[in-house]
Amino acid sequence: MRRHIESIRVTEDQRRSSAMTVGPVQEPVSVDELRQHLRIETRDEDDYLAGLIQAAREMVETDTRRALCTQTRVLRLDDFPWGIELDRIPVQSISSIKYYDLLNTQQTLDSSQYDYDLAEVPPIVVESHTATWPATYERVGAVEVTFVCGHTSISAVPGMAKQAILRLAAGWYSTREAEVVGTISTALKLSYDSLIGRLKWGDYR
Repeated sequence: MRRHIESIRVTEDQRRSSAMTVGPVQEPVSVDELRQHLRIETRDEDDYLAGLIQAAREMVETDTRRALCTQTRVLRLDDFPWGIELDRIPVQSISSIKYYDLLNTQQTLDSSQYDYDLAEVPPIVVESHTATWPATYERVGAVEVTFVCGHTSISAVPGMAKQAILRLAAGWYSTREAEVVGTISTALKLSYDSLIGRLKWGDYR
């Protein structure tokens, strides 16, 4: 399969969209950790801190194109390319590949019809040796790849990602009157960029 995958040219200019359909049940940084980081002694603002952690985690995931905790995503394409590049790492499994056939009826592709290498960066899905991609109806999002991604345990989340989340959340907490959650001051940006720089990969969203 390795030789087959390496021989595939991936279509680069095809329109694609990606969305999370099932979010993480646990954040990579706990409220207790953020409270300790901020040296807060009371629990009065725990709900607010939890919201900051979620926003920071989402920002880190978007900027690095990584999934930090287990989640389910759907990648939609207008047709089958020669090789399907998944847009998040790490990927745990492929749940399904669905497509709209020539009668505009959604079908589920049998798993025997495709191979994949989830350890690659980016993870890639290709047609198997004995199969070819089916013809699809001409429509937006004719192909849907559902996959599970993210680290299987909090301990496996990179330390730099955790620190980036803590610093983002702490920065927003400290300057909440002056800044909007989701934006970064110049000083915070320098610290944040230095942490996530080595976690980034790829050149498309």
